[in-house]
Amino acid sequence: MMVMETLSEAIRKIEKTVETQVRPYSEYQSLTDVSGIGTVLGLTITLETG
Repeated sequence: MMVMETLSEAIRKIEKTVETQVRPYSEYQSLTDVSGIGTVLGLTITLETG
């Protein structure tokens, strides 16, 4: 159980760091305004498409 909590916390920190770096991109803002596209999917699409 401790391993899962540790991994979950590490993932949250990584996602927060990446989101902070991608937030200024207008593409990210536009994507996350679309219903059904959340933070993780918005980050993925923005970073994959450059």
